[in-house]
Amino acid sequence: MKHQARYWPAIKGADKLALFWEMRLGKTLLAIRWAKTRADCSRILIACPLSVVESWVRELAEEGQEAIVLKGTTAQKQKIFDKHYSDDFGTRQWFLTNYESFIVSGNKTKEGKPKATPSWLCWLSWDCLIADESTAIRKPKAQVTKIFTRCFKGTRYKAVLSGLPNPESEEDYVTQLLFTHTEFMGCTDYWEWRRKNMIALPTGGWGLKRTSKPKIIEAVTNVALALTREQAGVGSIKMRAMRFVDIPKKVATAIQELNAEYRINNKLTKTVLENMLLEGRLAGGFYEADQSLQHENKLRELAYLINGELRGQALVIWCKHTAEIEGVTAFLNSMRLKLKAVAIHGQTAKSAQKSVALNRANIDLFMAGKIDCIVCQPKSVQMGIDMSRADTAIYYSRWFEYEANAQSSDRIIHPKKKKPVLEIDIIARGTLDFDISTTIADKRVNAKNFNEALFSRIKERIKELPCKPSMREC
Repeated sequence: MKHQARYWPAIKGADKLALFWEMRLGKTLLAIRWAKTRADCSRILIACPLSVVESWVRELAEEGQEAIVLKGTTAQKQKIFDKHYSDDFGTRQWFLTNYESFIVSGNKTKEGKPKATPSWLCWLSWDCLIADESTAIRKPKAQVTKIFTRCFKGTRYKAVLSGLPNPESEEDYVTQLLFTHTEFMGCTDYWEWRRKNMIALPTGGWGLKRTSKPKIIEAVTNVALALTREQAGVGSIKMRAMRFVDIPKKVATAIQELNAEYRINNKLTKTVLENMLLEGRLAGGFYEADQSLQHENKLRELAYLINGELRGQALVIWCKHTAEIEGVTAFLNSMRLKLKAVAIHGQTAKSAQKSVALNRANIDLFMAGKIDCIVCQPKSVQMGIDMSRADTAIYYSRWFEYEANAQSSDRIIHPKKKKPVLEIDIIARGTLDFDISTTIADKRVNAKNFNEALFSRIKERIKELPCKPSMREC
């Protein structure tokens, strides 16, 4: 992309990198190329949320680099590391893990408070450490923040990547840039910085001094590169991102049983379509027939996005199932996410038309900026609704009709709109979420062959599942 080429001269020569670019502008790719240009950079560690690990693996593969993912228990992570670690400093190695891997949990101070005890990863020598979604280290009292700002001062190459590095206030920049640059605004730790730049409030807590805000902006501008999709000039195009979540082991087992034996809770299912609908409910956490198979894994990722990079943005969230519509709406309105969400749903065209008519006032309020989020079901998009105030659409779950996917995608597009729009899929690992999303992403697919391509992907995935020959041909 042109904006990547434009910023590359400022990036390639830096030892410390702060890329505050919005989603899908290529900050991951630039960070990889930045590390690759360092001849003395052999041991690279990438810290990121679990939901973006797959994205890093794909980006590294496209650059001809192998990703070594440290996952599982602490012992399992150490075993993976020992298996792949090489003493040959001519070999570049990329290790990926989540932020929780840096903390030894369970330790407490004498007062009984949680203690920030660094894990074994912190005592290894790393040439480069990249913190993706770096708002994870923005809170000064958080254990992971203390570890990142104290344990890696000797690491030469460090980077922070975030689309929205300051979701709460300008203060959020401080610990992120203390990690990369060791000092910020002449201070080497957060508490020294707070004494100089903040004032105790009569009501409790601390607030920025009037003179501090412009100084912070100047200091950040000197060391960081910030870019929005609009500033990048990419035009009114659709950009896509995926966020991955794990599902509970019990739910994964139920999905395996469903695919291998056409059975759930000892009840036989009748058709492939019924299986797909049930699997979708299990993946989303809203399986009504068995509370023990319900979970909030997707909901937590949704909250993470809205509290982070998408904070303050108008959003459209798409769900397939009625239970998801109602559950997501209730969740958003109860979590103090500083937004109001309304639901528009209907499983048939007639019921959707009625729902849209009843919610027309809410749609008008959304377009006028009085409501921040609309949670919609597939059939409701076929009524010509204009939701173009939103620049981001989140797919909590997708559906199987190609036309409905295409229609929903176009709801946030407008002929006069020049800003690029972003679609984010929240995908439960090991489920049909990924099958549907990748089928849609395949540019060769169209309405005619969509179902054929989707069923083919699902068939390939379930081939590896254990099964009974009497129930399904192996």
